[in-house]
Amino acid sequence: MPPALPRLAETIKQLRRRHGLSLAGLAARSNVSKAMLSRIERGEANPSAVVLDRVAGALGVGISQLMGRPEQAEMVVLPAASQPVLADGATGLKRRAVSPVLPSRGVDVVHNTLPKGGSTGTFPAHPQGVQEHILVLQGRLRATLGERPTERHAELRAGDALYFEAHVPHRFDNIGPGEAAWVLVIDASRLRG
Repeated sequence: MPPALPRLAETIKQLRRRHGLSLAGLAARSNVSKAMLSRIERGEANPSAVVLDRVAGALGVGISQLMGRPEQAEMVVLPAASQPVLADGATGLKRRAVSPVLPSRGVDVVHNTLPKGGSTGTFPAHPQGVQEHILVLQGRLRATLGERPTERHAELRAGDALYFEAHVPHRFDNIGPGEAAWVLVIDASRLRG
């Protein structure tokens, strides 16, 4: 079991209970099956990036809050070895939470890698007001925003940046000859008012 899974399982369970939700209630909110949620909470399943995003949204938290431990200090050092990494076996997407869990901030910073020819799959729309910022570190990445027939595409190379309002479904595809790597900043601070 990857080291981040037991912590992820316990965090999801605690947040679900804090919200007064049953597994069925969280399943309805997140559009993730009750069986899958149960397996995640028991530490038996490594959720895909899309599933993790849905659960985080349903619980009103960022992905880093699901993957890490709350830190209260204004200066937080996160050694590489302590940064939680979740790997999606189906897509090859690896997400490493590089921001501390500071619930009052509403900002997540995630380092992503995707193998040649890989796709993240479609992430569901975030609530209105959530913004995403991307900086491509390596390779070539195609961002697709929205759904057909109005979807929009942007092709990005190393050094290119992208900003978008994330209240639409979105996906990322590696269109380069090797691995793609990018930093993603999810800013939900407007929701915290």
